[in-house]
Amino acid sequence: LTELGVAFKCIRSFLRDAPNAEFSTLLEFANTQMHASLAASGLCCMIFSSQYKTTMPIEEGSDQGNYIVVFNPLTGATGGTLGTIFSVYSRKSSAGSSGDSSDLLSRTGYEQVAAGYCIYASYTAFVLSMGYGTHIFLLDSISGHFVISQQHVKIPKTGPVYSINTAQLSNANEPIRKFVAECDEESSGKFYRYEDNVVANFHRVLTSGGVMMKAGPSGEDLATFLGMAAPLAYIARQAGGRASVGKRPVLELNSWNLDMAVPLYIGSADEVSRIEELFGETKNEILVDPDNHLRVE
Repeated sequence: LTELGVAFKCIRSFLRDAPNAEFSTLLEFANTQMHASLAASGLCCMIFSSQYKTTMPIEEGSDQGNYIVVFNPLTGATGGTLGTIFSVYSRKSSAGSSGDSSDLLSRTGYEQVAAGYCIYASYTAFVLSMGYGTHIFLLDSISGHFVISQQHVKIPKTGPVYSINTAQLSNANEPIRKFVAECDEESSGKFYRYEDNVVANFHRVLTSGGVMMKAGPSGEDLATFLGMAAPLAYIARQAGGRASVGKRPVLELNSWNLDMAVPLYIGSADEVSRIEELFGETKNEILVDPDNHLRVE
């Protein structure tokens, strides 16, 4: 976690110093920085960048540790809020050697031992769970350290925020279109907030309550399981929230390939339960495009 904190500070500095850089440049720097901080730690046996869909080497001469770290180096778009997501698993392969595919494939979300993200906005927040609640640390500009801001964050059982890419709503499944229509009703007490950054959308739900939806049915409108859905679901559960693919909890799933993508409905328990209820009313609903992604019936 110390290494991750250092990486987040370096990324934050680069983003501040290069505000007009292309997103590809920012992404490459974040990916390189995350790898550099982890590769020499002596704690990892495998490092996987979900954005680049590749494993990254441990630094030569470093010890082979007992942890696998998956990270999504940068989410969002230039000029807006950005974020980095990570998750940690204990190794399944033999100790003392490099990790292999068994360390990530067929691992359920419940098997994570830690997960978190860093959000780069007008402030910089490091959100972390190691299985004993979810905690928020803010980067102090004077000391240069992450300091605890909120311990044992709790997502409200119900909340006012709903977040979804409405440009793709016409392609979403009927239960999601029905749920959004319910949220749009004036009597619902809910309001719409959406940024082109899953970290920003989830952070708002984490702190205020509500639901974030990546409904698919294909492509970028789904959440990669290892680099997005599983770590955010782990954080939500530790904060008293829920995460579902529509008919099953996200954390029950396991990755059958390294770039598996799933729908993601995450946030307050009441809102996620309502979405599951709507899916339960729909017979034979295909949750995602079966030709390219996971199918859950």
